[in-house]
Amino acid sequence: MIEVNVAADAYTLLTALLAARMLERRRGGILNVASTAAFQPGPNSAVYYATKAYVLSFTEALAEEVRRSGVRFPAWPRVRRTRGSRRRPARRAAGCSGGA
Repeated sequence: MIEVNVAADAYTLLTALLAARMLERRRGGILNVASTAAFQPGPNSAVYYATKAYVLSFTEALAEEVRRSGVRFPAWPRVRRTRGSRRRPARRAAGCSGGA
């Protein structure tokens, strides 16, 4: 559980630090590379999948909050090939371009 909090805190803190200046200038952007794991449950990996869902949800919420500010917060869900992904095929989310 500590790892999830560290990851979530890091995204939140770094975004707040970087976005403040961008919002003052009314331009800029932060691209968060999410994961298709945000769209599906993962057996024996609940903490990992929950963290990925946080990254995507956090980014989409910020994008909505500042949509008229000139600052952009896109999230790019992608598929990453790992030993685990070779064992079971990833389900691709609608609108996800994926990548290797």
